Amino acid sequence: MKITLLGTGDSAGVPHIGCDCETCQRYLEEGKHRTRFSILVENDGERVLIDASPDLRFQFLREGIDSVDYLILTHAHYDHYAGLGSLYRVIWDPLPTYGVPNVLDSVFDEYSYLPFPRRFDVEPFEPFEVAGLEFKLVPVHHPPVETYGVVIRDNETGAKVAVTGDTSRYFDERSFEEMRGADLLVADAFVPAEGDYNRFVADRISDDGLEFADKHMTYEGAIDLVEALEPDEFALVHLSHYFTEEHEELADDGDVYVIE
Repeated sequence: MKITLLGTGDSAGVPHIGCDCETCQRYLEEGKHRTRFSILVENDGERVLIDASPDLRFQFLREGIDSVDYLILTHAHYDHYAGLGSLYRVIWDPLPTYGVPNVLDSVFDEYSYLPFPRRFDVEPFEPFEVAGLEFKLVPVHHPPVETYGVVIRDNETGAKVAVTGDTSRYFDERSFEEMRGADLLVADAFVPAEGDYNRFVADRISDDGLEFADKHMTYEGAIDLVEALEPDEFALVHLSHYFTEEHEELADDGDVYVIE
């Protein structure tokens, strides 16, 4: 199983439009980007796309991807599905698209003109198989929308990958158990708990320093989750421009993990 992190930035991406902060200016000078969230899973010669970033066109061109075989949608936030329009005139055959009914309803109400989605409704914790792998959508906490993490298993090798999706530190206990002990954990880590913040940011960090606005994890919250879930390896994504230092745990666009 091969995992490519297509986009590791937050909903605005890094650099932000019109931002003169140190991080954004450094990214501009270095020609570096953190694009919005998508993950590519490859196995048995097939490709599974988890979420469709608004930056999907750029991501596909950058990684040399010309098509995918399956699509999984975790929730109905713009930065996780707006790239569906980029698949238009790329995907000619019906594209099996998996998600919880309320999520698919919300997304396809907006993208009703697209000819390619072939809808498959799945229930939380209900396993489904694509590309020779078992997938489960597990509830997490990202109000106000219904949101899911993804647990991927290769039942032949025992390999396991867990993706928290957008979530606060505290979510469904059953989901927590499903994610425990993964070979690779991909976790939301929106912002460091401490920084030179304006009130808009500072007032939204929880007293324990683990959450932002009750719907994302801070860097410290993500590390706390990693310690609780005990994965063999982890990568932190959904990263904002508030990271002024490059911690080794912070993923970059295009990072690849081969899980055997």
